[in-house]
Amino acid sequence: INDKNCSLWGSWMIECNGNVTYFGGDTAYGSHFKVIAQEFKSIDVAALPVGPCEPRQWMRHSHMDADDAALACVALRARHFIPIHWGTFHFGNELAYLPIERLKKWWDTHPEHQEDMILHEPKAGMGIEF
Repeated sequence: INDKNCSLWGSWMIECNGNVTYFGGDTAYGSHFKVIAQEFKSIDVAALPVGPCEPRQWMRHSHMDADDAALACVALRARHFIPIHWGTFHFGNELAYLPIERLKKWWDTHPEHQEDMILHEPKAGMGIEF
């Protein structure tokens, strides 16, 4: 209980048939996304958590919110952005769809990224074909 940010954290880079997918797992926002982008020059898909996000003062050290996830995707220079950790299980204090609503708001106010990155909004269990 007292080992905050010392265990159970992980992400995966999956390369298959010339496609590169980054799965962010559970993570907070940090400079590690730029380091990952330096190592992997071309990331096709980034699946990044957008929740739980509230209460922010507690969650920010171990979980990204929608704004953090969007900035992480920009840092990764991923072509496709799939937000994860929203709309299914209740964990933080936010309503189930608050993370995706915040992400849509970020997306609408940052049109400079819309040409280089495609935002997907899959519901739980929905497939995406690339």
